[in-house]
Amino acid sequence: MIRKFLTSLDKKYSIGVLSGLAGIIFGLLSVYTDFFRSNKPEILYDISSNATVVDLKQNIGKIDIRYDSVSILNKRQTVSLITIKISNIGKSDVLKTMYDKNSPLGLKIEKGIILERPSLIQASSNYIKESVRFTAINQSTVNFTDFIFEEGEFFVLKILVLHDINAQPDIVPKGKIAGVKQIELTKSYVNKLSKTFRQQLFEGSALIHISRLSLIL
Repeated sequence: MIRKFLTSLDKKYSIGVLSGLAGIIFGLLSVYTDFFRSNKPEILYDISSNATVVDLKQNIGKIDIRYDSVSILNKRQTVSLITIKISNIGKSDVLKTMYDKNSPLGLKIEKGIILERPSLIQASSNYIKESVRFTAINQSTVNFTDFIFEEGEFFVLKILVLHDINAQPDIVPKGKIAGVKQIELTKSYVNKLSKTFRQQLFEGSALIHISRLSLIL
């Protein structure tokens, strides 16, 4: 029956028309399939800023920066303020039952250590602001508490990281959520690096300027 139908179409229409029609049909099927396959949570970690709080290459007079009673300048270390936006950009909510207790959502710092517990500086809802808490496992790993992460919601945190002058710290997302194969990581701050020194100097946030002053002893 199908063969007869295709034969009748072949007699009425040219091969080009039939090929175009087939392409449209398969294209619609592909969109349909992709829509339902994407109907799941999608977690994105975006590093929105990575600013050096201390950028002194050597001691200048009596000015020094110390951590745990040790001069970080003598150890050729510096401190960076990293801002991370964590979002659910998928098409489904993350419920508390979807978290893996053995692999909680969080992050790990490579090539650096965390100086203090991350601070929540922005959230898309009061619920997230009140529910998200950070637990420091060690100087490089932080876990988040389980919370309902609805579609389109996000929160922003800042971290002070101590690292070698010649080693850029890396952020590694960690944790397992049912339906999420991999947590994505982007670095939107990289696009801002083309600004001139003057622009960076005056456009720095108040938080960065305050942090710079507070670390100079």
